[in-house]
Amino acid sequence: MNPPIAASRQPGFPRYFIDLTTSLYFVGQPPIGITRTEREIAKRLLSDPRLTSIPVAFSSHQMFILEQEHVNLILQDCTPTSPAYRPPLPANEPPHVRSAGLLNRLKKSIRAVARGLVRLAPAYSREDLRWTLFFALRFLRAIRIRAANPSFESSSKERTPDVSAPDHVRNRIHAQLAVVARPCARDVFWTCGHLLPLRWVAEQKRLDQFRVVAMGYDVIRARYPEWNPPDAPRDLFVAQIVDLLDAADLIYCISKDTRRGLSSMAVETTRSKPRLKLVRLGADLPLRGLPSGGAMDREFPQLVGRRFALAVGTVEARKNYALLLIVWRVLCQESDFDLDLVIVGRPGWGAATSIEEIRTSPLLGKRIFWLENCPDSVLSGLYDRCSVVLCPSLMEGWGLPVAEGLAHGKQVVCSNRGALPEAGMGAAIVLDATDWAAWTEVIRSASKTPARPSAAIDLPTWDAAADRICRGLIDMARSAGER
Repeated sequence: MNPPIAASRQPGFPRYFIDLTTSLYFVGQPPIGITRTEREIAKRLLSDPRLTSIPVAFSSHQMFILEQEHVNLILQDCTPTSPAYRPPLPANEPPHVRSAGLLNRLKKSIRAVARGLVRLAPAYSREDLRWTLFFALRFLRAIRIRAANPSFESSSKERTPDVSAPDHVRNRIHAQLAVVARPCARDVFWTCGHLLPLRWVAEQKRLDQFRVVAMGYDVIRARYPEWNPPDAPRDLFVAQIVDLLDAADLIYCISKDTRRGLSSMAVETTRSKPRLKLVRLGADLPLRGLPSGGAMDREFPQLVGRRFALAVGTVEARKNYALLLIVWRVLCQESDFDLDLVIVGRPGWGAATSIEEIRTSPLLGKRIFWLENCPDSVLSGLYDRCSVVLCPSLMEGWGLPVAEGLAHGKQVVCSNRGALPEAGMGAAIVLDATDWAAWTEVIRSASKTPARPSAAIDLPTWDAAADRICRGLIDMARSAGER
């Protein structure tokens, strides 16, 4: 029996479908990056009286309407049930990654043959052939993934809940989804795009004539494939960007760097460029101003009374924590250096090397601390207590920790890569991401002087970001009605 389809909208009243697919996937986990962006903007759009909003999530090849109970579970503030600090175990890569050597060599050979075919083709047909091969390889990859993961296609009703609480909640919500969402003409669909099949969105938009407003986060995985894990080649992310460009009528880019990247990718992939607008992500952490210092002391007694620098972000090679490990190894040999390093972030993609670098550091647990799961109340306390915020990342689409550090009145030191200088808004110290000597000197100086507040600047808020997007959604529905 097919699930019921949502009732059609009343004539003259556009509906606004708010996508929570990514937040549903990471339900019960502290929100970071795209998940934080989706949650903070979605909760404001859903409560905005200007919009007739409908929360939705993608499951089993369909878009379903979420009940209010589901929305509350997805958007509620997370407090991990396990201790936020623990010496992390070495990363266990999935079996298909560990055994992927031969398969990766085969894929490289196939891509080399495909490039050769393109070069041999007549000039007038090369572009068509290149994209034919591109989507053929993408189709073959989808078949391989489904063959290797039989549960990939299964209905959510057939899944057995996992033993961990977040997975159990996620699977329970999937199992209760019952009403299919069906946007139509004059409706507007908003999405962050992550974990959502945008090719499917593009096809539904072509059939039903609704409008799509998406978030443009970054093009890092397509531009810098050297940071991708072995089972995620560049063309996978190029395909995602192509789908984004094809699906969206309007993209809100989180930085000028992201806007430039999407513009150049549209030219490179010969796609029509949708409208690209800027939106500044909020620098205000939820739960800011609550008695978070006490929560931090209870969670991390080893930090009580100690001065520390704070680095926030997933643990992976792109975040460049290796530079900070070198700096601390050098500075901890100086008797008057009393600044510890606190790293906050869960393992990211292909994180085995970065995790091993941290775990094998002789300073771990003594002068360097890694905190995997931090709810916003505790993270706010860490920002309040730290002496300086460090962000040495090799590339970012924006840099929320930079803006959040400034919002907490802290001195911030960030790298000169990607959009990090933008996030610093002229108030952060900007250094070359590979100049460990310069980082050493700045951190040494920070350890010898009292924590200096950042310069007073007009910081963006999540309320302002959501309001800008809300007005864009309304304008999009109005333009659709004028067609």
